[in-house]
Amino acid sequence: MESYDVKMKECNRQYQEELTQLELDISKYQQHHHDARVLCRTVQVYIKHRTIQIKKDTFQQMNNFHGKL
Repeated sequence: MESYDVKMKECNRQYQEELTQLELDISKYQQHHHDARVLCRTVQVYIKHRTIQIKKDTFQQMNNFHGKL
């Protein structure tokens, strides 16, 4: 379980770095910064939703696996 926590922390760190880079990249190509912020927030909401779903699915799979042991 400890290795899972380490992996999740690393994934979260990578996520934050890539999200920051995405925001910078989008803002370079947007003429209106408001539009860029709205787009970034929309992307963040989607990514957060998917991340939560993936974590739930992973925990469920781990529980199923431990139940079989």
